[in-house]
Amino acid sequence: MEQQDKRIRRRESGFTLIELMLVIVILGILAGVAVNSFTGVSEQAKVTAAKSDINTITTAIKMFELETGRFPAEDEWIEELTSKTDDHKRHMEKLPKDPWGNEYNYREESENGLDFPDIWSNGPDQEEGTEDDVTNWQSEDEGEEGGTSSSSSSSSGNE
Repeated sequence: MEQQDKRIRRRESGFTLIELMLVIVILGILAGVAVNSFTGVSEQAKVTAAKSDINTITTAIKMFELETGRFPAEDEWIEELTSKTDDHKRHMEKLPKDPWGNEYNYREESENGLDFPDIWSNGPDQEEGTEDDVTNWQSEDEGEEGGTSSSSSSSSGNE
């Protein structure tokens, strides 16, 4: 009788290997779902950061134009915004890179119907002219679709 009680207690006192494996599988599935969810949020945060950077650059360009009566030259725009001269003051300490680690693009003469230069990031795929580009000519109601400019006269600021 005592041995039978010990067997019953032993069965009730721990988890079986199958139960432990089931818990591990469930935790793995939950971890996979969580990682996928956070990846999408992270990418959206990068797009939002790029939009914010473009707004900051736009403001600096507007201030530059107010002082000089012109937009920064396409081949010198980074230097003109980040340097102080007799003609103008410095408008940005340094130009940020986009959230994907690349330079922002600038075109002095807009090809997108703006009375202002085109400014854009090539977006997550890092290719110019694709739907994921983040631009200053994209309206908010266009969602994540970006501009589709494919001009070869753009400057990536790598001078």
